[in-house]
Amino acid sequence: MPRELEHAVVSLASRILGAQIEPTPSWLVRPGELECKKRWPLITQIYGDLTGLELPTVMRPVERRTVDAVLRTEAGSRILEVDEEQHFNEFRARTLRHYMHDVSVAFDPQAWLEASDAKTQLEGGGFGAPKPPLFPGPGGRHRQRAFRDALTDLLPAEHGFLPTLRVAYFEVEDWINDPDSEERFETLLRDRLRYPRAPNTMELILGAGRIDRRISDVARLLRDWREKERDWGQLYLEYEPITPRDRVLVEDLAVTMLINSRVDARAATSVARNGAALDLASLPEKALEETTDEDRQFLAQLIGTMTTWPGIGASVATKTLHKKRPRLIPVLDNRAIFGAYMNPHWPERRPLGETIKTVARIKEALEWIAEDVARPENEATWRALQSVEPDRSRIELFDMTWWMYLGRIEERRRSAASAQEQ
Repeated sequence: MPRELEHAVVSLASRILGAQIEPTPSWLVRPGELECKKRWPLITQIYGDLTGLELPTVMRPVERRTVDAVLRTEAGSRILEVDEEQHFNEFRARTLRHYMHDVSVAFDPQAWLEASDAKTQLEGGGFGAPKPPLFPGPGGRHRQRAFRDALTDLLPAEHGFLPTLRVAYFEVEDWINDPDSEERFETLLRDRLRYPRAPNTMELILGAGRIDRRISDVARLLRDWREKERDWGQLYLEYEPITPRDRVLVEDLAVTMLINSRVDARAATSVARNGAALDLASLPEKALEETTDEDRQFLAQLIGTMTTWPGIGASVATKTLHKKRPRLIPVLDNRAIFGAYMNPHWPERRPLGETIKTVARIKEALEWIAEDVARPENEATWRALQSVEPDRSRIELFDMTWWMYLGRIEERRRSAASAQEQ
């Protein structure tokens, strides 16, 4: 079964990517100090951690290996590895912890680490046999396998290869032979190559200089968004309104339900009675980060007009208006923005969810977000994120990132509370 799984994955990947299969590169067959280049100090450290021995600078001719596939496309060459169950164990966890936040790869190192940590019993027989001279003693093959996996993650960038693509057995084994396997694998592949796991240097500073928070690993937050919000927030972002761009109709309220809006009959009645009087044509044709203070005051007053209608606060108003001007009008969610982002007591205290209706408070939120999406220290990260999400405006990237960060922190809070109760 393991070889069948490998062949199936390689076949699907090469067909979907239109890739040619190439042999294992010579620099990975038996890499020594010369082939490891600037990664040599880290690789010797990993080897010492696994064995307690010193790694020779030149490998013996008998030390050789092959990878599952090298995929050659117009974008370049990339190693594909299909990791069966024996690739997940304490030794693999040990190697990953040396570099998982510093190396660009096309898989989720955290998922690999968790699967490795969760495994308590090693395979016996040939799976763990001694492999002298580099890996003598019990468990030698397990240590060798973990070391070789680390080499396959670390060395490609040193030789002009794209980040290593890994597929775990537990991701595909249940459906790899089903009729829809190609479609499902294409989705997995697209998401994995869309968000290669970059070194943990991509971060955002959010808080408009008032209560700044440093948000790390933002590429992963976006990847988590597409996975966790695919049936909710992502559908909201992808939805293309069929109503007039400069009018608010009752029909425009429906899509807001995908992002937890509190739309009810009162809100629908308000839009039906007052929507025609709202002049969206007078809005500036700009992105929020390009607006002036005067522009933002006008925008706050327009949103504030909607919040005077029964059943509508800033949250419902902006979730509706955002679909009319996705570059200009951010989503001002009660909990995410007013309850957490602008709350100096969060995360020490739970985020509030009170309804906001005042123009002054709405203007303040617009000012904060405008500053964060335009501040120079965030510019490189916004550009990098937009390169992988070209259809999303900067304020949408802000919303996706902050929402997932909020969820991450709140999950930690719940876990801590549960541990204290026990």
